[in-house]
Amino acid sequence: MEDIEFLDNPSQDDWILCVDLSYNHDHWALNYNDWPAWKSAFPDGANVYYAKTKSSKEVVGFCTSSTAKSLDGQDELSSIGCFFVHPDYRSLGIGSKLFESVIRPKREAKKNMTIVAVIDMSAKYDKRHGFDKYCEFEYESYLIPMDTMDLEVLEVESKRYTEGLDKKGIEVLDVSEVLDEKILEFDRKIVKFDRTKYVPTWIRRADNYSKVAVEKSTGDVVGYASLRNGRGEQLMFSPIFADNEEIAFGLVLSTIRASSKHQQLHLGTHRKTLKWRLQSEGISP
Repeated sequence: MEDIEFLDNPSQDDWILCVDLSYNHDHWALNYNDWPAWKSAFPDGANVYYAKTKSSKEVVGFCTSSTAKSLDGQDELSSIGCFFVHPDYRSLGIGSKLFESVIRPKREAKKNMTIVAVIDMSAKYDKRHGFDKYCEFEYESYLIPMDTMDLEVLEVESKRYTEGLDKKGIEVLDVSEVLDEKILEFDRKIVKFDRTKYVPTWIRRADNYSKVAVEKSTGDVVGYASLRNGRGEQLMFSPIFADNEEIAFGLVLSTIRASSKHQQLHLGTHRKTLKWRLQSEGISP
C-alpha cells in the first residue's frame, strides 16, 4: 500500500472520481452533487474518507458518513451510506482502513451507528463490527428500464390518482409551492432526528424531482416524495413518506411522470407493493 494515500473531505474533482468508480464497476446511482448537498444538509457532520494512488491520482476506494442529532438534542446517530473499493484493490487492507476511519471515533465515543449493506455483507459487519440490529422488514430493490414503461398509461393513471386524492381533499403540488416548515412538520412525525437542514437541501435540489401532498382544508402536509437523479440517468426515490398507501402511490406516479426522460427507475421498498402496483396498473412490465 505504499502507493496509496488516505484522505477525507474530498475536493469536487475527487468526489467525481468516487462517483465514477462506483458507477463504472457496480452501477451505483450516486450523483456528482451529492457531496456538496451532504455538506450543507448535515451540520452535525458529514465526510467522505477515500483512498487515492499517489502515482496516478486514481481514487480506488471511499466510505461516506453522516451524523444527525435527535430532535431533543440528547442523542445522535451516524450512518455509513456508501462503502466501495475498486475490485483490483480489494484484500489489501484499504477497505478496512477506510471503514475504521469512519467507525473508530464513534465507537470510542459510544455513539450509535447504522449501515446500509447488501445481504451478503451483513454477517461480516455483524461479526466484525457489531452491527447486529436489523430492520424488522425485508428490503427489496428493483431496476425498471424507463423504455419498458407505458408512458401513456402512466399519464392516465397519474391523473386518475391525482383526481382521486383531490376528491378526498388532498392536492399534489410541486415542492416549490410548499413551505419548508410545513414539510418539516410532517417529516418530524416520522423521523425522530433533526433534519431541519437536510430535508429542504435534499428535496429542493435542481437534479431532484419532488412532489408534496397537502390537505387542502388545513394546508398540512400528508406526504412527500423525492426522486433523485443518479449517475447514468438512474432514478431513485429518496424518500417516499405518506400517511397512507394511496397518497404514497399518487406521489410516486406524479414524480415518475415528471422525470420520464431518464433511463431507468431504481425502486427500493420494504414490500413488493410498489413494484406490484406499477405492474397492476399496466405501467411497467
